[in-house]
Amino acid sequence: MKQLLACLFLVTALVFSISTKANALFFSKYFCINNPDTIEKTGYYFGKASKKEKCYGYALSKKNNKQLVSNIGWMANQDTKELARLGHPNKTNTYGIISRRINTNELDDWNKFLRDVHGIGNTVREPTQTQQVVKKEPTQTQQVAKKKKKKKKTKQPKIFKKKEKEVIKIEDIYALGTPIKIEDLPEGMIKVFGKSCIKFFCRTNKATRIMSRSFSRGENYNARHPDNMIKAMAYFELFYMGQLRKNRYELAKYNKYHDKKKQMSGIKALFFKETENKMRSLIGSNKGRKAMREALGMTIELDPATAIKRFWALGELLALGEPKKIEVHEDMKERAEIMKRYAAILGKMQKKLEEEKEEKEKKEKTE
Repeated sequence: MKQLLACLFLVTALVFSISTKANALFFSKYFCINNPDTIEKTGYYFGKASKKEKCYGYALSKKNNKQLVSNIGWMANQDTKELARLGHPNKTNTYGIISRRINTNELDDWNKFLRDVHGIGNTVREPTQTQQVVKKEPTQTQQVAKKKKKKKKTKQPKIFKKKEKEVIKIEDIYALGTPIKIEDLPEGMIKVFGKSCIKFFCRTNKATRIMSRSFSRGENYNARHPDNMIKAMAYFELFYMGQLRKNRYELAKYNKYHDKKKQMSGIKALFFKETENKMRSLIGSNKGRKAMREALGMTIELDPATAIKRFWALGELLALGEPKKIEVHEDMKERAEIMKRYAAILGKMQKKLEEEKEEKEKKEKTE
């Protein structure tokens, strides 16, 4: 029983000593780097204190250097022999760690302490790996870009510049054609629609889905299926006529009231703007239809049923052929890519010239 009580007494004493030491470390606010005189007297390089005045040397703030103090705090109140045993016999090594990691606000005071008290020269903070960023000199293009940015500050941003809507010409409205139901369709197209899809509304909706899927196909698919794009043009004719029938009342409304547009106000003017937007959409679709027809030698005046039959017949003819794989040399592929780029550039230039021509015509009319 006496032995048990003695063991309990020793354990409690040990726990008490550890806890008091831990509390002392916990409640201390400063990590002290001692003066040479204090080191000689106490045998400690480092200590800890609750007040700055109690440090006999430099008081490193725990508040401003939490991570640093937590890493080197164990060295406090350890004599030189113990530090040497633990592998830290050189105090200047620890001074270097502090110099690299100390808070920038305290760096000047720390350097002064090392120089005046310990006779060590100023230490320069070495940047970490994340901070080691190579500062490159700006290139000529970057310098030009900076100058342009400075100049552009006074200019109005492009975001606020509204794009002017195209003026609707009455000739374009007349060119839209008459909204009719196309019932005389090719047999192959009727088979695609199926027996359940007989009404014109159903066929136009189905034609729209097939057309959009066909136009989104890639070059490889179109090379294997040469009829795909031609038949898509036939479906486009149905799609266009469906849109024309859908907006036939808006078309009649525009034909009736386009001369009285300036007299409109309030809700009437707002509704008429919506009508104009629908007319612009139809005009754009009609321009696409015209381009497709002209590509195959057909005019816009040709009735839609005949145009659909011709597109379909040509598609069926192309479908009879069997595509074969041909090995193309790399030089030819490169030339094809170059030709595509040139074609795209020429297309942009042509579009720009047409726009400039239209602007000149508008200016001449206004003058």
